[in-house]
Parts: sequence; C-alpha cells; structure tokens
Amino acid sequence: MRKLSASHSDSTVADGKERHKSELNRRLSFGRGDSVILKINNTEERKTIIHENGDFSDFPGIAVEDMDEINDYLQNGSLAPNVRYSTAFTPTKDGGWHVTWCVQPDGRYWEDEDGYGGENDKEINLYSHLSDDGRFTQPFKLHSIGAVK
Repeated sequence: MRKLSASHSDSTVADGKERHKSELNRRLSFGRGDSVILKINNTEERKTIIHENGDFSDFPGIAVEDMDEINDYLQNGSLAPNVRYSTAFTPTKDGGWHVTWCVQPDGRYWEDEDGYGGENDKEINLYSHLSDDGRFTQPFKLHSIGAVK
C-alpha cells in the first residue's frame, strides 16, 4: 500500500519516502490497492481522495455529455467509482492536481505471458481537477480513447 500525501507549498510527498520539491512537478501514478491522501497546504489536515479498496471519496460523477461516446467503447472496463487499473495525479499551476483515471485498459492488459487472452479493448481515460483543498471541481470527463480523443 502506498499513500500520497502532497502539498505544493511544503514540497513533501509521502509514498514511502520524502521527496524534494523538484520531484513534485511530475506525474504521480497509483494502481489498485493504493490509497491517496492529500495533505492540505500549510496545515496538518489530510483528506482521503482514494481509499485502500480503490473507492473515490466524494466522487464527482462523470460528465453526462461524454457517456454515449464512452459507452460505445466500454467493453471490459468499469465506470464504477473505483480505481481498478490506474490513476495519475499531475500538479497544476493553481496548486491543485489534474487527475487521470483509467476506466478500461488496452486489450493487451488481459494477455498472459505468452500473448494469449488479449481483447480488442481500447484504453479509456477520464480526467478531473482536484483543488488544493482536496475537492473535485468538476465531474470526470473524457480524456482519451485509445491513443487520442
């Protein structure tokens, strides 16, 4: 289990180790079983964003206008508010985080070590914005299907 505790101002990320401010300007990726806890800037307050079981806290929903396109490609993935595959947090200039959530991996995800069992699924990623106080500011929207949107 890894935990993210991040703040742009105090420059500390705890996922098992301390990190220097220069390392915070990069994408932080998490997978199934990783809890994500945001340390609120200049305070000792912490807010759980993703629980150990993968459930999002205060899930903002999914943008209705993207549902038809998502459902056209959704095969083995899931839109349940749970991280089953991966999620990534990229710092933004406003002190918040751009959150990318994979709801369906590429079909090669299902292959065994010999290359059998793959599906023709296209990877589907959604995105939202997390403010510096740990609130989602918008519902998740379609980021990409396959290589591009």
